[in-house]
Parts: sequence; structure tokens; C-alpha cells
Amino acid sequence: MRRRSRWTTDSETFAFPADLTRTEDANRLVEAVVARLGRLEQLTDEDWVAALQLKFLGYARSVHAALPHMRRQGKSRVINLIGNDGVKPSY
Repeated sequence: MRRRSRWTTDSETFAFPADLTRTEDANRLVEAVVARLGRLEQLTDEDWVAALQLKFLGYARSVHAALPHMRRQGKSRVINLIGNDGVKPSY
């Protein structure tokens, strides 16, 4: 699937199905990105840590804080909605 982004970044986007819990899929994904776009962004370790702190650990901390209240209520649900970071450039 090839399309131009409708966002103001004018970035090219394409779909590539992969199970990122599998090393071989992650490797195939990277090779596809390099073959298609010819490059990868250069992120520092600090960039990765900041992203994980916000996007993964922020979610985990919020759920952890809510669990005691959810248990007292007896019946609760956690609904995880992602933000719009997938459609805009970051770092």
C-alpha cells in the first residue's frame, strides 16, 4: 500500500505487516524501510528512553495507580487509546 501522507509533514508512508515480538519480523521491517526510503532516522539512546518513559511507562504507571480503585469498584475496564504520534514526526 503506497500513499502520500495527508499530514503537513509531506512524508511517505507505507504499510508493512510485522509481529515485532519476533526478531525476524523486526529485521524484515527494518530492511523494508531502508529499501523503500533509503535511510533511518538517527535516534539517540536518550531519545529512546524518553519515548519509552512517556509512551510505555506512562501508560503502565497510570494503570498501576488506577488498579486499587478498580478493584474496589469490583468491575472495571482499561481502555488504551493511542495518541496522534503515529501521524506526526517526533524526535
